[in-house]
Amino acid sequence: MTTLCRLESVAAVFNGKTPSKAEQRREGHPVLKIKDVSEDGVFQGHFDSFVDFELASKHEWRWIRAGDSLILNAAHNAEYVASKMFFADGKVDGALPTGEWLLVRPNDAVVLPAYVSYWLRSATAKKAIQFLVKGIHLYPKDVAKLDIPVQPLNEQHRIVDLLSRAEGIVRLRREAERKAAEIIPALFLGRFGDPATNRRGWPILPLSTVSEVISGVAKGRKLSADQTQRTGQAEDRAGRLAHDRRWRPRQAGPRCPVAWGN
Repeated sequence: MTTLCRLESVAAVFNGKTPSKAEQRREGHPVLKIKDVSEDGVFQGHFDSFVDFELASKHEWRWIRAGDSLILNAAHNAEYVASKMFFADGKVDGALPTGEWLLVRPNDAVVLPAYVSYWLRSATAKKAIQFLVKGIHLYPKDVAKLDIPVQPLNEQHRIVDLLSRAEGIVRLRREAERKAAEIIPALFLGRFGDPATNRRGWPILPLSTVSEVISGVAKGRKLSADQTQRTGQAEDRAGRLAHDRRWRPRQAGPRCPVAWGN
C-alpha cells in the first residue's frame, strides 16, 4: 500500500555551508563544491577545497553521509537550479557541502536512501521541484513540503533493485559510446593516416571531382526553368539513393524505457 507523505516527515532537508575565501585551505577537512560532481551526478574523485577541522566541526551535523541526496539549489539562471543531483556514497562521506547544495537525508527506518534518490530524479519530482524555484534559488522549507509516495520497505527494495539494474545498463551504454567515440578516429588514422599532414601521400583533389556540390533553395525564391530542372534531378538522385538497400539507414532496435514517478 502506498502512502503519500510530506518529505519532511521521512527526511531532514537542509542546506550546506559555504566557507569564506579566508576560511579556505589547501589541505584539511574536505569541502564538496558543485564542480566536484559531474553533470551525470558522479563524484569527480578528488577535492580541491578544504577548511580547518575546527571550522568544519562547528557544522558537523551538515557533513555529508552516504545515502544523502544532494541537489543544486542556486544558479545564475533559474533553469539550471536543481539541474544537478548527486547520491552520496562513501567517497564523500564526512565532507562539508557548500551552501549551493541542498541535502535530503532520509530516515532509513522508513524509506531507503536510494528510493528517495530515485524519486527525486523522477520526472514528476523534478517538475515539482522546478515549480518551487524562487528567482534563482531553491529553499529547503519548500522542498520539505513535497509529497513523496512511500511504499512498504520490501516494495522499495524491489523498485530500487529494478531501477539500479536499468541505471547500470544505461551507464554501460554510455561507456560503450564513449569508447567508440575514441576508437573510431583512431581506426581512421590507422587506416588512412592524418589528413592534416598526409604523410602517406594520398592524392589531393578538388571536392567537385569526386562529388556533386549543390545548394538548397531558399524559401520563396523563384527559380528559372533550368534551375528547377537541375534541382529536380538532384532530388531524383537523392530519392534513388534512399531506396537503394545499400544506402538505407540501420533501423534502431526496440527500446524498453524504464520510468519512475510518472
